[in-house]
Amino acid sequence: MIPVAVMLVYQWTINNNKNFYLYAFITALIFGFGFKPILVINGLFERFQWVNYFHIFLIYIVLFLAAYFLTKLFAWMQKHT
Repeated sequence: MIPVAVMLVYQWTINNNKNFYLYAFITALIFGFGFKPILVINGLFERFQWVNYFHIFLIYIVLFLAAYFLTKLFAWMQKHT
């Protein structure tokens, strides 16, 4: 579900000339502090004791940025080959 959300946010922001960083931040907030706690409460996700929801939020931010920069790298490589 997370990779699909990353792709949808990327495509929507590019197609509508919106700020990718803002919408990635908002989506990471929703997943980190909204969706993950619901999964933990329902027993569908178990987190390590040292991991809190802020850590999960930061991981989502890193995933969004990594996907964004990898996409930009691949687009640059395609243009320059």
